[in-house]
Amino acid sequence: MERPVYCHGWLRGRPNCHPVHPMKHMGIIEDLERNHATMLSWSIMGGGAISLPFLEEQIYGEVPPQLRFHGYMNEKEFNEECLKRGILPFAVIYEAQGWEFPVVLNEEETEILEMNILRSGEDVKWYGLREFTNNQYHKLFKKKFEDYFPGGLYNSDGENVTDLWTECATKDMYGNPTHCRWVEVEGLTRTCHGMCRNNPVWREYLKKNIEIIIDAGARAIQLDETETPICLFGAGGCFCKDCLKQFRVYLRNLKVRGQLPKEMEQFDLETFDYAKFLRERNITWPRNFSSIPFADLYWRFHVETHNKHFQELVTYAREYAGKKGIDIKVSGNFTNMHLLYLPSLDYVDCCTTELRRTVFKRHNWLRMAAGYTQDKPVVLAESPYDGFMPKFVELIHKGKADDYYRLFMMEPAVHGISMAFPYGAWMGNKTKDSFHAPYKTGEEVQDFLYYHDDLFSKKSGANVLVLYSFNSYMQNDWHSGQGENLFYTDADDLLSYSVTYDNRAPEMPFFDITQKMIEKQIPYDVKVLGDGDLVPDTFSIDDLSQYDMVVVPGCDWLTENQAGVINEFAKSKPVYVYGDFAQNLADAVDSLKEQPYSVVVNETGEAPLKEFIEALSAGYDNFRIIAYDNANIYIQKAITGRGMVLHLLNYAFDKEKYKTIRQSLTIDIKLEQFKHISTYTLSGEQIKYDILQSPRQGFVRLKLYDVPCYGAILFHS
Repeated sequence: MERPVYCHGWLRGRPNCHPVHPMKHMGIIEDLERNHATMLSWSIMGGGAISLPFLEEQIYGEVPPQLRFHGYMNEKEFNEECLKRGILPFAVIYEAQGWEFPVVLNEEETEILEMNILRSGEDVKWYGLREFTNNQYHKLFKKKFEDYFPGGLYNSDGENVTDLWTECATKDMYGNPTHCRWVEVEGLTRTCHGMCRNNPVWREYLKKNIEIIIDAGARAIQLDETETPICLFGAGGCFCKDCLKQFRVYLRNLKVRGQLPKEMEQFDLETFDYAKFLRERNITWPRNFSSIPFADLYWRFHVETHNKHFQELVTYAREYAGKKGIDIKVSGNFTNMHLLYLPSLDYVDCCTTELRRTVFKRHNWLRMAAGYTQDKPVVLAESPYDGFMPKFVELIHKGKADDYYRLFMMEPAVHGISMAFPYGAWMGNKTKDSFHAPYKTGEEVQDFLYYHDDLFSKKSGANVLVLYSFNSYMQNDWHSGQGENLFYTDADDLLSYSVTYDNRAPEMPFFDITQKMIEKQIPYDVKVLGDGDLVPDTFSIDDLSQYDMVVVPGCDWLTENQAGVINEFAKSKPVYVYGDFAQNLADAVDSLKEQPYSVVVNETGEAPLKEFIEALSAGYDNFRIIAYDNANIYIQKAITGRGMVLHLLNYAFDKEKYKTIRQSLTIDIKLEQFKHISTYTLSGEQIKYDILQSPRQGFVRLKLYDVPCYGAILFHS
């Protein structure tokens, strides 16, 4: 696996001010080497969201002797030092952010004396995208707008652009700019407009940003806020002229294909203004999204265009680098592995993702992420919002979070997913602090991941496959955070949470079912099914060859091919269906019910869910490959080149001592033969065990003693 570092480098006790990261120094390089880093996320060169001259100053700027004395360097030098050591920094481009900052300048307007965090507050001016466009204060960096765009930039109406900050801003239904609230630091100036990538002017600006960082030596690019402008939906959406123009084209194409809703046939699709339509009906976007007329169409339109324009930028980066003989790596930010990014999966080299909510024990989400990303590396970063992160950082400062940190890093690892090592990681716009690993414990975990990389794999050896349908879940998946309420029974116990759902929460049977499967010790893999349009439908009976059972939760939309493959499998092996099945295909569910091995529970709700899980669990007992007798333990199997590995996570926790309570357990694991057993822990101690039953009966029974917060058992093949 990759050993990524979440390398904003934000300072302890200070606000996290996008888009300019603190300067890097040789001490950071030494820390990265010591912790075996292979790649850096959110690491360098983000200043293009202010202006291109500002970005170049970040990259090439002179470093004062006082800072040189302490090993500080500019972004180009930092990138070069990393590359020398086999560490790949991903230069970040903040696609959704367009900034203006307060500044105090010298009298000649050739030098910035104060910026963002002001001391004097005297004679405050502004600097950002607006001033860059109109060449105000161009003497600061000795470059003008025309140095980057000699012929100027012209919008889709043919007008010369004189203010990028306003021209490219996302607009609400009333035409007002919407803001990237998540990065506007409380207590400082809140002047970050969302930027709409549907605007061709902004895409041209981003392409010039890409050229600059490649020319500066970057060998990897992270296009953050991959889904812009969808990420501004909650702030008022985007109804800028380009979104409205492109939506009209989208509707006209639907009409040509015979897919335009009848309710829209009355509209003139050459002039239809969706924002005006909403205003005239006093509808407020995005309140009660599901009840807004044509909101689902506007959503689908944005999903298609966000992928189209993201792919355009990735392709441009590769082509530009290719002309210079450079092999560039590209990643996006596939936030929470939402399905709306899936059409662009093949365009990225690795999947970087921020969790929507950071909590423990979300193994069903991790199983989904492993299946979603297939063989691509995954870099997981925590979210500072709506989870345990502020309390976690507080406990780290108090020296009470060592075992929490071990669980935090190892939970994703056991699924073959890399949690990014936190090095000044982002803590949001409210918390004046940053996230750093506990020093010694952080090194302990990194050492283990480095020296025992061969213990980890996405290949689980599970014999059950759960299907996750792109078209069935894409919209609900994006809205899934709504109506989900997190409660901690003890603020200092990060494992003591519960979740309730109110009437705003969309139905997500996939996660309901898979959580119950984990509780019932039913190991599984996940296969995401494409729609045959945005995501190719490659599903075939060969995808099911290694599985004894298939589970189909809430897949209310399937292609004919997918329904046929499931039907074929149910002729000889069990298929368990919960909720609606292929409602878009006539007679699909009736045909499936005729198959001898199908179990179909079409109703949903608490009682039907319980009935379904009981039937599924009873059916799985005929194919069970693992069972264990301790509910405090989670076990994840991995198939590696050395043999089968059982990864163990121990959630028994003493909240008074802030330590894991060691556990014993008995495991029955299906295994025909093995040469010998090795055990591993983060501290290097061995796990004591007894073999209670040899594999001659097809199962091995193992008794383990004093299991710490993480351990691994390798059955050598």
